[in-house]
Amino acid sequence: FRSVEVPVGDEARTALTKVVATIDQAVSDGFLPAAPRKNACEWCDYRTVCGPYEEMRVNSRKPTNRLAALEAIRE
Repeated sequence: FRSVEVPVGDEARTALTKVVATIDQAVSDGFLPAAPRKNACEWCDYRTVCGPYEEMRVNSRKPTNRLAALEAIRE
């Protein structure tokens, strides 16, 4: 292993802060859903864990309003 320094400017620092805050809130809420993007399950190594229908479960059963923060950091 070796250390690699990556400069972090203002824009990256803002994005990192948003990501960490979103993850922190999800942990606090106890809501860490599998929420794959469209067709992401096709090549996922964890498909055996979630099963082949996780994308359909997200679209039909998970509260989409609670996925808004995840969608925001994906953008």
